[in-house]
Amino acid sequence: DLVTKGTDEPYRMFTSRAEYRILLRQDNADARLTPRGRERGLVKDSRWQMFEAKQKDIGELNKTLQSARLLPEKVNQLLEEIGSASIEQKTALVQILKRPGVHLKELLPFASIDDRESHTKNYSIEVVEQVEIEIKYESYIIKERDMANKVKEFASLRIPLNMDYSRIHSLSSESKEKLSRIKPETISAASIISGISPSDIATLLLYIKK
Repeated sequence: DLVTKGTDEPYRMFTSRAEYRILLRQDNADARLTPRGRERGLVKDSRWQMFEAKQKDIGELNKTLQSARLLPEKVNQLLEEIGSASIEQKTALVQILKRPGVHLKELLPFASIDDRESHTKNYSIEVVEQVEIEIKYESYIIKERDMANKVKEFASLRIPLNMDYSRIHSLSSESKEKLSRIKPETISAASIISGISPSDIATLLLYIKK
């Protein structure tokens, strides 16, 4: 905001103002930024090899877990101990992992694949945590990525000059006031107005496309 939009008031820093904050997470910062650093010659070979190994492990573990199952007789004691409901039949590990308070490191020892014990190697804590986050918040991540792609796709979409922003109830009072005063001509122009969040842009897109 400070670089691209400037500000004419004391700046308030909120996570809600981060652009696509579900995608811009601390745990995936290396996945987002290391390739960019590599392109600019800032990442040495040793660091790049470590990064590639980690990404390979993440992909490998994620793929393995999609077919992993948990057996009631093996996992129910653990589920009861952590205050989660027990299961009555073989259940997908990813389904159980999405429950509140359940963590992947606790479930891995009980995973079975194709009716045999899972022989997953000892993955690093960072890899296990990354995969857990991606599975737990999968639906939110997909939704946010879709929204980001839509905003990018419709950046040049023109906004009617007679748009009555006061009729868009989902917009905040601040957003209505700024959009009404500035009257941006396109979605791209609206997105760089200070105080206009990605969710505001998504709401505007929906309203225009009705």
